[in-house]
Amino acid sequence: MKKKLIFGLCVFTGLAIALSAADPVFPRENESNENIHYTCFVREELTEEAEQLNEFMAKYFRTFKNHDSKVLKELYADEFISGDGFTKNELISLLNDSWELSTDLSYESQIQDIKFDSSYATVEINENLTGTTLEKSEITGDNGLIESTVRTVLYLRKFGKGWRVISDKTLYEETSIKYGDAKGLDISLYAPGQVFPEHTYTISLEADIPDDMFAVASIIRETLSYPREKSEEVFRQVPVDIKLLERVVESNNKFRNELAVASVSYCNVKKDTYKRPEIELSGTAVLIKRVNVVNVVAPEDKNAQ
Repeated sequence: MKKKLIFGLCVFTGLAIALSAADPVFPRENESNENIHYTCFVREELTEEAEQLNEFMAKYFRTFKNHDSKVLKELYADEFISGDGFTKNELISLLNDSWELSTDLSYESQIQDIKFDSSYATVEINENLTGTTLEKSEITGDNGLIESTVRTVLYLRKFGKGWRVISDKTLYEETSIKYGDAKGLDISLYAPGQVFPEHTYTISLEADIPDDMFAVASIIRETLSYPREKSEEVFRQVPVDIKLLERVVESNNKFRNELAVASVSYCNVKKDTYKRPEIELSGTAVLIKRVNVVNVVAPEDKNAQ
């Protein structure tokens, strides 16, 4: 369940844009979408395109806020292909999975830039996402806390008098889900934001471990694909002295973007009435970080050919 939500969020967070922003030319959450202008300093010959783009974006924001996948289908071109290689139908399916697993997702987002001409537009967004899982953990008995940070670019094309999304590119993304005692602990996952294909890189997990606990964790690399290709997990104890666990992995050779994923379990050691040690699982967490694989061969690999 946690992995399904994490995978859905990886695609979901890069597209679910909120309605708040720091710059006054962009919408704030307590404002109506009807008369908001997302564009400014528009040349006279592009005023019609600007108005249509404003209308499109207002509808786009409302659609994500309402979790309306039926309307969302109208906003994406049939030939849409995401930066991760997902089709329009695959994307909608992933979004529906995420909305079913977490119904209270909230967003704090800021539009960084908008560029457009008579036929094409790009919109760059920063976003912070928080929410809780709909279902409670069978282990800790509480709902998971979701936190995510993402920076993404949407690519739009003019179709008649309306705009449609034709592609996207997620520049940065980091997501976590925490349960139980893990919610109050500092847990970080480190991985490069971009790598060449078939190159090794290090994934590092740094986890705060209280004195009365120990932690076990697994670190895996997954290729972003649909349906998801599950990787085998091997759990190891996180060293209590350095509180750091690392793994060296190799990026894929298919030019597919990847996820660095760490699963952490926190355990308490107690004694029963006979003073025998008992282990109690008190918290869990799943962290992911996007690793984009460059769609070119590394210079040193070219020289070796």
